[in-house]
Formats: sequence, structure tokens, C-alpha cells
Amino acid sequence: MEGVGAERVPERRLRGVVGRPRRLFGRRVRRGGEFADGRLFDLDDGRRVVGVGGPNRAFPDDPPFAHLVGSVQGTVFGSGGSPQSHAIDRVRFVDSVAACNVCYDASIFERHRFDDEVNVGEDAEFHFRLAEAGYRFVFDPATAVSHHLPSTFRAYRAKSRSYGYAMARIQRRHRRVVRWYAALPSLAIGGGLLAGLADLRARRLRYVPLLVAGFLLTTGYAAAQVYRDKRTPLAALVPLLLGVQYLYYGVGFVEGTVAPDGPTAVRRPADAGAADSRGD
Repeated sequence: MEGVGAERVPERRLRGVVGRPRRLFGRRVRRGGEFADGRLFDLDDGRRVVGVGGPNRAFPDDPPFAHLVGSVQGTVFGSGGSPQSHAIDRVRFVDSVAACNVCYDASIFERHRFDDEVNVGEDAEFHFRLAEAGYRFVFDPATAVSHHLPSTFRAYRAKSRSYGYAMARIQRRHRRVVRWYAALPSLAIGGGLLAGLADLRARRLRYVPLLVAGFLLTTGYAAAQVYRDKRTPLAALVPLLLGVQYLYYGVGFVEGTVAPDGPTAVRRPADAGAADSRGD
């Protein structure tokens, strides 16, 4: 699946509870510990719901690092509130869920398609267009999807950078804010550099300690959430993981913002293709 857009993934058709076909891209789906066998949600056409999806979960036999990444992404500071990652505990309507987590109403593809020129973040771009057209998704926390999350530090860095790059390119394409948090890591990096320069000019530490304290406070809260979730001492690594995520996402976002337009709107940065193939 590494580097392959959703529009290129072989599709399966499943039948919903009322016998209408549903379309599922890409991944194996678990519901209540069982693989999907047609016991899917009927879509509420009256509310223009186009699909049903659930959260990401690491496979049980994946490395501890992958489970740590999944738990970090379950915190609001690790996901920005993204439904497929953030620990939402109730059924709700949302504007987007990762494509590989969604059972679509097949009829939507008669009117709307994935853009095959978008390789990374193609689901965010596609779902943004669907939201603009008035469609919603149902998010159900009981409909979890098992993913091979990044299992190495290198894969985690590369994925963070590639997502930042992709989101910048998508927002440039639409000239709209697609993800409210997309620019925040880049702005934080810029703010940190300005704070460092100000402290150097003043020859005293004033602003940098405040920024460090704020970062440790927020990431410490996320670490406490991860520890409650996993009961593992690896939760102590959460501030490091979030720092790396913000840094590489922010760098990727800047790269995507300043990169010249080419024949394809969004492509993966060079180092992301070399990442651990299980880091998706």
C-alpha cells in the first residue's frame, strides 16, 4: 500500500443490511473482533450520508512502537481531532474519515471520483470536495480498522513529513483551509525560531523557557492519556514523538507551500518512499 493512492486500490463490494452494495477500499475491517461480513450500516440518505467509518487500530501482533503511535494519535494533540485517529467514544456525523476506514455508498462514485493526481492525502482531498457538495460521513467507534501503523522511528518521521507536504499542496490547490491545524506546526517552528533569536539578542532566557514549559505541559497531558490507555512505560516517549511529529509535519508543510507546481499536485517527499513499508 505504500505510495499507492486509494483510487488504485482494488475494491470490494459488500452488501448492507438492506441488500444494497457497499464499497470498501483497501484494508481489512474488523467489527467486534470479526471481519466484515456484510453486517454494515444502512446509510441515511435523508441526511446525505455517503459512508460509514471507524477509528484506526494497530494489529494485535504489531510491534509495541506501532501500538504507541496508535495511542498517541488517539489524543487530540496527536490527531488534531481527526475522527479516524482521535478517541471519539460515540456515533457522530463528521466531514471526513480516512478512505481505507470507510464503507462508501457505491453510488457516490457515479458522480464523484478520487483525483488520481493526488497520491498522499487523496482521501482528505476527495472528502473535502464531498463536504463542499453537502455530504457527510457517520463515524462509529465500534467499527475499528486494523492498520500497520509506523513501526519504526524513521517511518514515523517520514509519514509526518509526507502528510504535512501533502496537506499544503491540497490547500494550495483549493485555496481553502482543508484541515484547521495544518499550518500550526509550521507556525510553531517559526515562533520558536523568533523566540530563540529574541533571547539571543537580549542575552537572557525569557521566551524559550515559556515555550518549552507549554510544550511539556501539553505533551505531558497526552502522555498521561497514553499511559491510561496502554499502561506502558513507553508513554514517557510521547513528548518526543509529538515533538518529532510537529517538527517533520511543519517542515513538510513549508516544503509543500513553496514547492513549484508540477504535472501532479501532491507527491510524496523523497525520504518517505524509503520508509518502513509497514509504516502506513
